[in-house]
Amino acid sequence: MSEEKTDKVGIAGLPKPWAVAVQLVGTFGLAVFLVLYYLFVLRPAEDTRYEKLSNSVGDLVEIVRAGQSLVTREQAKLLEELFIEAAAPKVVRIIINGRERAHGEAELAKKIEDELMLLNDRLSGLRREDGGVLSEQLLHKLRNAEVPQNLAASAKTYWKDLSSGELTLAVKELLNSRIRAAARAK
Repeated sequence: MSEEKTDKVGIAGLPKPWAVAVQLVGTFGLAVFLVLYYLFVLRPAEDTRYEKLSNSVGDLVEIVRAGQSLVTREQAKLLEELFIEAAAPKVVRIIINGRERAHGEAELAKKIEDELMLLNDRLSGLRREDGGVLSEQLLHKLRNAEVPQNLAASAKTYWKDLSSGELTLAVKELLNSRIRAAARAK
């Protein structure tokens, strides 16, 4: 036990790193000690920090050159909510026009899908901090959850007699629930 204690303690009962520092200062002087401390302790830490900073700047340069913007997870959720708010009135117009023109469910689903894809294109160039492309992720959610088909089927079976305002709320609710379910299914 006394051997362990002597390994950790140097001169004057100081911890070993401090004891070495005191010996260097005593033998070579403070100036030499500071130079050695800089070379062996501060410089490697600074080089590591500089390398991380350089890599970060390089990543940002790539993003800027590609015309992309980084968004956080919270911002991505907000953008999905904005997508739903923007898509709902457009989908309602398609459904109402489909009622007037007696479109079939498949034709209605195709028109809804086309509109959702146009809106999704507005999110291009946005990249999440984790590396995912926002528009691609939303596209996968819309397709995997079969959102256009579900909207068309609901419009033909459940929403036949809903007013425009009620229809807008129903469309928002379905879009929100399907997109969230697709996100959880990952």
